Amino acid sequence: MAASESQGEERRPWIYAFLILLVASLWMLTMRLINTSFLALDFEVALIYVPTILAGIIVFQVGRKRRGTHPP
Repeated sequence: MAASESQGEERRPWIYAFLILLVASLWMLTMRLINTSFLALDFEVALIYVPTILAGIIVFQVGRKRRGTHPP
């Protein structure tokens, strides 16, 4: 029981980080598509899109690890 709670607590901050980064990514992408971007593309990719992808991968891996330790 304690192991599942600690993994749930481990996943929650990553989910929040991913959702915040996803909103920021969507906002920046929308601004880029309507030609009102205010950041250079390489800076935008390095600061917004790459961390969003990494946070998504981490959320996926932590969730997969959690599902792998508990039988269905």
